[in-house]
Amino acid sequence: MEFGTVDLTDWLTTIGALILGSAIAAGLVMYRDYHVRKEANLREEANLRDEKLEKKNQQIAVFQTLWAYRSHADHSIFARFVAIDMVPMVFPGDFEIHECWNLYIDAVESLPFDDPAIENARWRTRNAGEKYQNLLKIIADQLGYNLTNDDLNRDYFPTANGVIFNELALAMMSEEEQKTHESVMMLLRQSDDS
Repeated sequence: MEFGTVDLTDWLTTIGALILGSAIAAGLVMYRDYHVRKEANLREEANLRDEKLEKKNQQIAVFQTLWAYRSHADHSIFARFVAIDMVPMVFPGDFEIHECWNLYIDAVESLPFDDPAIENARWRTRNAGEKYQNLLKIIADQLGYNLTNDDLNRDYFPTANGVIFNELALAMMSEEEQKTHESVMMLLRQSDDS
């Protein structure tokens, strides 16, 4: 082979190597990009599943708190308040739940402590119980629990030694909860005395 002359075989080999090398390089890049995208999609799907699971767990936790304390708000005042306040956040976009939540909040809004207001508050509290049960029912349905009205109206809390259980409930409260509980009880006693 002389310098400056190109043999047809050398020419074809060089062209073939350039084409084949480029094709292999492009194939490797496409293969790598495909797997990088596939891994990114799998991570994104896993993140979405984790977010959905976290959202569902938050919804269940709020419902369990509301359910557990449906008849004993005086023993768990802050847990119930926090759970009620979390409803719009953990059930975003659910019109039915938001509507029931708004009706319940309207029924329990604070009123001034004068005699007509206290009587109105007692009526509103009875009315609020129905709204609270409606809220529980709608949330239970949304979470897939098949609860009946009997389920909503029944609960268990030992009453044989009521004083002991009230003291136990108070002992389980934080200091701030105890102070608030004592203040509320004092206000209620004052309203009963008047």
